[in-house]
Amino acid sequence: MCHCVAQWNDFIYILYADDQFSPRWDARQNAWFPGLPESDPNVVPPPGNYQPVRGFGVAWRDEPARLGFRVRDRLGWATAQEFSVSDAAYQCDSAPKYNTCYLTGPGNVVIVLQPERSGWYVWGGPTPTP
Repeated sequence: MCHCVAQWNDFIYILYADDQFSPRWDARQNAWFPGLPESDPNVVPPPGNYQPVRGFGVAWRDEPARLGFRVRDRLGWATAQEFSVSDAAYQCDSAPKYNTCYLTGPGNVVIVLQPERSGWYVWGGPTPTP
């Protein structure tokens, strides 16, 4: 479970795991801009956890969503402070419908975003040719 903020299109990519709900991943326009508070002082994390901040914090709080379906309900609290992945790359295949997309994440791992937000996984590299 993680997030990436793509600076070239200002979208936040949210990857869900370990629950039965859909979508398995989501992309949301970054709704935070300088001048807005970075976090909500009324949302206090338990000791050893963190409240997500800035754009991901806005998506994480997901106030319009029903209780139980907010991003924070599905992801839980942050277990480490946020950090930027500023050199991420994003590319989709050329299928006319049901595109598979690829996003680089922390440590340059490649995250495969399956069509229709149906799933995601970390790419293990090319398959050797026999």
